[in-house]
Amino acid sequence: MRYRSWTALMMTAFLLGFALLGGAQEEAAEEADTGGRELNFAGAPYIYTGPDTGAGAGFSIMFRNLFGKEGRDATFTVNYTESGYQSYSVSWGEPYIGGENGRLSFSLGYSQEIGVRFFGIGNDIENDDECYWSFIAKSASVTYAYRWPDFPAGILGIRVGLSY
Repeated sequence: MRYRSWTALMMTAFLLGFALLGGAQEEAAEEADTGGRELNFAGAPYIYTGPDTGAGAGFSIMFRNLFGKEGRDATFTVNYTESGYQSYSVSWGEPYIGGENGRLSFSLGYSQEIGVRFFGIGNDIENDDECYWSFIAKSASVTYAYRWPDFPAGILGIRVGLSY
């Protein structure tokens, strides 16, 4: 019963989010046709299910050209499941650092993952001995990338990250 009510709640939230985003995009398209401003963000709600996570839902939104600067981007993502898995992330990209083709990006993340079921070791283990384990990961990274126009591979960069 709990699973069905959770699924119904997620479906309702998904449809509501889809309708709201669709309306915002239609309004932006109408403004663009009349010479108005273009939409500088895009978002998507999503739902899914898995054997260990159960029903889950999330939302991701990306903003482009923030504060009027071309190429400045930010992305926010949230994810949660009925079994307790959750993740959050934020990233920011700043263009034109170290020249016209340079880009500096920052990202922060948090993830709590519910692990696998574990029954123990050996032949005398009962089904009642079942336990779950989980772990939490926090991360931060800084990336600098430079795009050489004549370089065959396109982009060369360096990334420094911390995860604990």
